[in-house]
Amino acid sequence: MKTTAALALAALPALAGAAPIPFAQYIKIFTGMAEAEVIDIAGPPDYRSDGPTTMTRRPDGSRVYSRRYTLSWRAGGVTPYTTHIVFRDGVVEEIRRDKQF
Repeated sequence: MKTTAALALAALPALAGAAPIPFAQYIKIFTGMAEAEVIDIAGPPDYRSDGPTTMTRRPDGSRVYSRRYTLSWRAGGVTPYTTHIVFRDGVVEEIRRDKQF
């Protein structure tokens, strides 16, 4: 019984929502950064939205697969902005910040 309660208490921080990205950290994120670098600056995201994996053919007939996904940090507290960062193959492709009312 004690171990179940201890495990439940240990899991509480993991269940809490991620913090919004303050402007001082937001301006350090740029296109071309790796996902690990972004998470190191911004912390873990609130949401991850997986996009499609696309396949294109090169002139030599070989196939190239590309994966696109979005990480999002919700607004909250003194930071009224939700941040969405789109990655293609683990590299930042687009950064968007939306004001929440």
